[in-house]
Amino acid sequence: GLGEVKILKNKKTQKFRILMRSEGANNILLNLLIQGQVKYETFGNGSMVRVPNFTTDGKIETYFIKVKTPQDGSDLLESIKKGQE
Repeated sequence: GLGEVKILKNKKTQKFRILMRSEGANNILLNLLIQGQVKYETFGNGSMVRVPNFTTDGKIETYFIKVKTPQDGSDLLESIKKGQE
């Protein structure tokens, strides 16, 4: 889907998550906890970010977030990595 991506911090737990809502309807497309043991990376020309996630049964699901420019991809990856610390 198409929408805005945000990195949000929970004030109580101090954990970060990735939230993406659809344009217009504002439905939640992606809502994932940023996990420290996972490798997040850009690929292609840098405008895509690979976002792996562990499900409740321990399997890995991988999402890809495509942004407009390689610089946007780099900025998103930097924000995610700050959330891992």
